[in-house]
Amino acid sequence: SQAVDTAGNSENLTAKTGISIIFDNIKPQILTSIPKDKDTATAALSQITVTLGDDALALGAAKVAGIDGTQSFIQMFDSGSLIGGSSSFNAAANTLTFTLSSVFDSSGSNDRTYQFVVTARDKAGNVAFDTRAFFLDTQKPKVVLWFRNGAQGDTVEEAEAFNDSVISVAVVVRDSSGVNLSASSIELFKGTTKIDGAKTTTGDSVLTLTLSDSLNVSAEDGNYRIVVTAVDRVGHSGSVERRFNFDRTGPVSTIVFPSAGGGGVRSGSGDR
Repeated sequence: SQAVDTAGNSENLTAKTGISIIFDNIKPQILTSIPKDKDTATAALSQITVTLGDDALALGAAKVAGIDGTQSFIQMFDSGSLIGGSSSFNAAANTLTFTLSSVFDSSGSNDRTYQFVVTARDKAGNVAFDTRAFFLDTQKPKVVLWFRNGAQGDTVEEAEAFNDSVISVAVVVRDSSGVNLSASSIELFKGTTKIDGAKTTTGDSVLTLTLSDSLNVSAEDGNYRIVVTAVDRVGHSGSVERRFNFDRTGPVSTIVFPSAGGGGVRSGSGDR
C-alpha cells in the first residue's frame, strides 16, 4: 500500500522497505531412506541416510520455513537398545545422515533386524516423526546337516563309508533371511559323472535328491560327492560339497607266504 499525508504527498514506493513473514504450519516430509523401510541390507553398514522435505504444497523454497538441521536427527535401535552414533544434515541435498560409532561389518555377528526413528523439525517449529525397520544379512546360507535315506539321524560325515543302500541324500540349510529352496540345488557325482535324481524340498530348509536308481550293488562302489548350491532370500549364494564312499564288496583273503610248494601258511586280507 502507499501512504498519503494530509498535504497530499504520496509515499515513495521505490524506497520502501519492510519485513517478509513466512507462515508455515505444515510438518516436514520424511521421504526416502537408505536402507528403505522393510528392506534388507546385504553389506557392512556404517550409515543411514534419509531425504527430508519441507514443501509439501510445492510453494517454492522461498515460501516455506525450511528444515532445521540442528534440531533434526536419527536414532537407531537394536531390540529397543539405543545404538551409538551421530546425526548430520546436508542442507544443499536436504539429507539427514546417521553415522554409527562402530561399523557393522560383514562377519555376520550383527545380522538381525534393526529400527531407526527419524525426527525432522523445520524452522517454524513443525515436527514430523517416522519409524522404519530393516534387516541386516551379510552371510551366505549354510548347510548345517547332511543326511541320507530320509532320516536326519542317518547323517553323512565327511569321507564316511557305507555298505547299505543309498536311496536319497539330503541337507538342512539355514540362513538369517531365509533360504530360497527353489533357486538352490543338490546334486550327486561319481567322479565327474552326475548321478540322475529328482530334487524335492521340505519346509523352509530341507533339500533332498532322490536317486533314480539307488546305490545297492557292488558295481556302484566308489567315491561320491554331494554338491549343494544354496541361495538365500536376498541373493547370497554358496556351494559346498561332502564326500562319501559306497562299498558293497567284501574283503578277500590271499595267501602271500609260502609260495606254491613251500611249507607253512600265512594269510593276509585286503578290501578291494
